Amino acid sequence: MADQDKIIYGCIQPSSGITIKGMFSARGPHQHISYTSKSFTYFGKYPNNSFEGMGIYYDFEQFFTYIGSFRDSLKNGFGVLLQYHKGTYEYRSADSISSAAEFEGYSAAVLQVVASVVEGWKARWEGFKGLVKKMEESVSSVDKSREMCKKTKWEEIKKLQPPRTVYAYIGELKDDQRDGFGISFLKTGDIYLGNYSKNKRTGFGVYLWSEDNAKNGSTHYVGYHANSAFTKYAAHVLCVDTVSYTHLTLPTNREV
Repeated sequence: MADQDKIIYGCIQPSSGITIKGMFSARGPHQHISYTSKSFTYFGKYPNNSFEGMGIYYDFEQFFTYIGSFRDSLKNGFGVLLQYHKGTYEYRSADSISSAAEFEGYSAAVLQVVASVVEGWKARWEGFKGLVKKMEESVSSVDKSREMCKKTKWEEIKKLQPPRTVYAYIGELKDDQRDGFGISFLKTGDIYLGNYSKNKRTGFGVYLWSEDNAKNGSTHYVGYHANSAFTKYAAHVLCVDTVSYTHLTLPTNREV
């Protein structure tokens, strides 16, 4: 084996406050690395000094964890973003790693987390995406829309929020922003299932109010959004006991 192909464990500090640990050859990082700064730790592939592919990102200043796809060191593609209270936030630190065996054990554990979270949520996300798409297709028919809304188990959706989180987003991202179809469990207790563009609710979606935030008996808004606001056309408000439709007064707007 040529010297440039030998793979050894290493720890480098390319600049103040940055530590990179992993398996290296003369060509650079081999497979996955741990990249730690003063505010975050990233684990994943690092070709050309860039976060790429599936990985995990722990932000221990904002207390959130991102598990999903990266491109050009930004969140791009499908991912799961989880935010916690300061007192409940936990993350896998690479600080104590000092050997190849320890790094391989750390890698295996983190990769298992990434795979289980992404695979576990991807199927559910695709199911909700299909549900919301069917609702949009039936929006022009009151009877079809009413029937579909009544069959949907809204309370079951509310139970899906990841434990201990104060905020969660599962869905598509582009350049670190929510962009595409996503599911948001908001800090208010409300839930949004629908489309985003540049971090704003845009297009068709379903907004579920929590019990504390429900207005005048309205528990759901099924319709269109623009710039994270409810629009006044094709507006559907589902009430607690009956399904009613209105193009007039809409409940107070909530978080994005």
